[in-house]
Amino acid sequence: MNARKLRKMSYFALRSFHLPADDVEDLVQEVLLRFMDSSAARRMAGEAHSPGPYIARMLRNAALDLLRKRERQQRLAFAPEAAVVPDEVERLNDQIDMHRMVAVIRELSPEDQELIRLRFLEGRTLSEIAERHGIAVSTVFSRLRQILVSIRGKLDKSPG
Repeated sequence: MNARKLRKMSYFALRSFHLPADDVEDLVQEVLLRFMDSSAARRMAGEAHSPGPYIARMLRNAALDLLRKRERQQRLAFAPEAAVVPDEVERLNDQIDMHRMVAVIRELSPEDQELIRLRFLEGRTLSEIAERHGIAVSTVFSRLRQILVSIRGKLDKSPG
């Protein structure tokens, strides 16, 4: 498949997401670069298989990741103003819970704190975190799961 057909197919694959043209261009370039660097590209080069469906799946996943990231950012930006103001007791309980959560997170190792910060405060994807730390996505997933189980256990044990 030549580059022109691949690019046209890429734009066609992203059409249904209704993304701005700049975002589509960025996603296409990012995915094509990732594909060219991947072992799948080398594997497909020696075979008669077309990379089109594989790249289309990569594009779809990248577009969904972008949309999820933007949705999270919008929720964080508008949530405080849009939320109904709870009564004073509920607000105090939320503050107490938040203080307990912060105290438990401060007990974690610096590496675990960074994973929590990247994933839940900055809204980074597992693949972004894995790339940043040079580890596998599955490792990031399992470490986050272990950290959350640990936090949950400590919160259940702590008084409050």
